[in-house]
Amino acid sequence: MKRVILYSIALCMLALPLNAKKPKLAQDVFFLMERQINKEKQPNDSISINYKINYTNLNGKSDGVRFQPHLVITINNNTERTIFIDLQNSFLVVNGESFPMFTNTTNISTQGSTAIGGVNLGLVGIGSANSEFNTKMTHEQRIINIPEESKKAIDLPLLTKWGVPWKLNEVNGTITILPKGTNCNYWDYFIIDQAFIQQGEVQNYKQSNSPLTMDIRMCYSFTEDLATTFVNKSQFSAIHVVGSNGYPEAKKLFPDIDTYERSDNKLNLFVCTRKALGL
Repeated sequence: MKRVILYSIALCMLALPLNAKKPKLAQDVFFLMERQINKEKQPNDSISINYKINYTNLNGKSDGVRFQPHLVITINNNTERTIFIDLQNSFLVVNGESFPMFTNTTNISTQGSTAIGGVNLGLVGIGSANSEFNTKMTHEQRIINIPEESKKAIDLPLLTKWGVPWKLNEVNGTITILPKGTNCNYWDYFIIDQAFIQQGEVQNYKQSNSPLTMDIRMCYSFTEDLATTFVNKSQFSAIHVVGSNGYPEAKKLFPDIDTYERSDNKLNLFVCTRKALGL
């Protein structure tokens, strides 16, 4: 009888790991990005640039809900003459893939809830629309002039080329846009497909192994004909990644997370899973 009892106890102990709770993948992921000074390219001190990520809802207002992220690029003209920003030769480079800030595509047709663009569709001018509309996109302004000793902000909605998600570096995951569907009103959310960070986890990275890098390359000239141009390059890398089930939990895990939202040149890119949206 004693042997039977000992055998039963041993079986129970072996079964414990099988019944243990499996770690859950994070439903919300916060990429906390810092500017990498050693990776910058500043041809001269004519301009200085600050960066920030803002979140807006469908009405273009910020209400604390992390809808579509916008990269706000504030360019300061430190000279006594006008400078000209050439958006066609300015790029956002995400993990090595470049997206132009200007395209000459003007027509967008919509089929169902899918966003469709023309050839050479870049970051500017991509969007989703429902089947009730056939829209014509406003032609973007390629050249932006900034008068002497003044500044101008460029608001860039962070949308990828449709069907080409952002691929994370060295980890299993991609980031894409959730299209507007009949069962979801969050069509402007960034969605992540990931298998690298658990709920309640904080991962820290060096610049060399960061899962997400963003280069912003701004092309400018001192003449309107752009005869001679310069490129100002800034690079951001995700130094901390927080996996959670909502912002309150993320704040507990990483108390300084709000500084990445308040400060210029620190970026907080929020993405969530389809499961977090109930899809």
